Amino acid sequence: MNFILGGGSFSSRITSKVRSNEGLSYNQGSRFTYRWGFPGTFAGYVQTKSSTVGYAISLILDEFNRIRKEPVTDAELATAINYYLESFANAFESAAGTMSSFANLEMTGKPLDYYKTFRDRIKAVTKAKVLEVAQKYIQPGQAVIVIVGDWEVAREIVHLLHYIPERRGEAFDIIEEALPLHDVAISLLPSQPPSSVTLEPQGEALEFTMNGARVEFTVPVVQGHQMIVV
Repeated sequence: MNFILGGGSFSSRITSKVRSNEGLSYNQGSRFTYRWGFPGTFAGYVQTKSSTVGYAISLILDEFNRIRKEPVTDAELATAINYYLESFANAFESAAGTMSSFANLEMTGKPLDYYKTFRDRIKAVTKAKVLEVAQKYIQPGQAVIVIVGDWEVAREIVHLLHYIPERRGEAFDIIEEALPLHDVAISLLPSQPPSSVTLEPQGEALEFTMNGARVEFTVPVVQGHQMIVV
């Protein structure tokens, strides 16, 4: 599951979305981290500019929700299975690697014949099982978001979110395709007069006027999400 989501280098969804499609980062993904005897954690991560961190985080959260709601594709599953099958021998290519692999079985309480059936169990993974694991271990509503970086006092980030609710049974959900909104007029009260207003990550400068202490400008189009740096 995590190989497809964010642990599979350039083939993962998070890397494809955040790096390849949006060009926001060179280091991004997701991972499980644990120490034997202690609870583990699941995390998404990204290194990006201060002005695009909010947008990058929103993209990762979108992928968290997506993998919980819909099955992965046949191609994604095949790529993940082949990776684990073809890289399996790497753990035993040296004496130290072999010792570490079997020591890990002892520490985690797994049987010594665990690796004998490892490849068969990998081959048996299904799209339904991936969905089940994602729904069990990925809980975006319980996420703790930590941002580390320079605090740019003179810049403020505004996120415009626009989605269309779709009726599904007794609840409302969000569909991915949203109708665009054009010429959206915005009036904000910033902490101090801005020197510029830009759309990110496009880097497009917007004309703005000051109306007293308020800054006013028009966003040409909003399709789902738009970040503005003031």
